[in-house]
Amino acid sequence: MPVITIVDPYTRLPVSFTGTEIGHSSTRSPDARTGQLPDRWNEQRAWKIPRSDGSFTWKFAKYGYSVIYHAADTRCRSRDGLAGSPATVDDLPDDAVPCPRCRPAPPEDLADAKDAGTLVPVRYEFPRIEITDCATPDDVIMAAALKRSRDTHQVSVMLSGPARDLIAQCMADDDFRAGAGQLPRAV
Repeated sequence: MPVITIVDPYTRLPVSFTGTEIGHSSTRSPDARTGQLPDRWNEQRAWKIPRSDGSFTWKFAKYGYSVIYHAADTRCRSRDGLAGSPATVDDLPDDAVPCPRCRPAPPEDLADAKDAGTLVPVRYEFPRIEITDCATPDDVIMAAALKRSRDTHQVSVMLSGPARDLIAQCMADDDFRAGAGQLPRAV
């Protein structure tokens, strides 16, 4: 089995474990009308991890991605406070998109300012990751189904299309299917 290493985007520390990926889903697909990729998307992954006694434990990871950046003095908010984290043009991906609400300088202006010797501060929506250790397949299913409201922080159970895709892939694994109960009902 391969060693899986996930780097926490905040601490920059690796989380390593030996396991097999049994499910992956993503909301990053081109818009049916415009053909454009979304500026924000998420991915979910699940792994089966062997124990020394022959049984298994599981890991679930939820990733949040964005190519959006904000003005340093933005009033845009996220559930944790101000949108994004302090950054400069050096931190932005090649496909970075300025926020349409707070309207920071476009990427080419940021690059020109850097060439002139000035690093313009911005706030970039760096990737987010949440890793959950799961004792049972049902814990993986619940982790995939839990949704937190951006505005109220309330948690609800909802099986989105990507969560259903991930669970269906996981159910193809005999050990996962054998330990899984019933799917939760959406609330």
